[in-house]
Amino acid sequence: MRYFMIPVLLVVLASTVSAQESPTAKAYAYGNDLGVVTLNDLTTDGQIITLKGVQVWPELSDKPKVVIEPTSAQIRKMDLINRVINKQVELQRIGTPNAEITPLLVAMMNADKLVAKAFQRSDNNFGYVWTDEPDTQVFIVVDTANHVTKRDILESQLRILQMYIEKGCIIIVTSSVRQAIPPSQIDPEQQAKVLLEIAAAKECSWQGGILHEEAVRSFERPMNIPNLREE
Repeated sequence: MRYFMIPVLLVVLASTVSAQESPTAKAYAYGNDLGVVTLNDLTTDGQIITLKGVQVWPELSDKPKVVIEPTSAQIRKMDLINRVINKQVELQRIGTPNAEITPLLVAMMNADKLVAKAFQRSDNNFGYVWTDEPDTQVFIVVDTANHVTKRDILESQLRILQMYIEKGCIIIVTSSVRQAIPPSQIDPEQQAKVLLEIAAAKECSWQGGILHEEAVRSFERPMNIPNLREE
């Protein structure tokens, strides 16, 4: 009997400890209260990061977007430049020196009908002229060994947000700043003070303190977020 009871008891105790130790934080986004959040509330699709379904990276803008539709020619030009950059990164990652890379990139440009001419200027740059533009553009072949991709940035931001939750911070996300207030051994009342400041900001009576001014403005004028899940 003992043989079977001990493992069961250990499983129950382990589950209890795990539940008690699950990290939580309190979060606000664009002036809205998201309530208590856990690591399970933090998700990404590889392009954006959401917290309880609200996009927190890249931050939502509170300003109206001016959408300028690119022309088909501009789209084709950017596609060519992106292919040239990708080729450069690919060659540099396998150790090809710029003196060998630059002529290959010039050849790529000259092979495209969008380019009137492309010509090497040095080991590290070349010039090119579009068929429909008179001015010469310059492409600089920079070192991309430590090239930071959007994916790298996203993963870094995800780790930071995870750390905020694990530390039990009060997390405040606005369109322009992010503020995280952790529990403080030096000032055990720090988070309580911040909550009082948030309440004052919502009533437009904030008198200064720990909150960033942009965070205060977000509480004074909360952004309307569709499908916001408050708790």
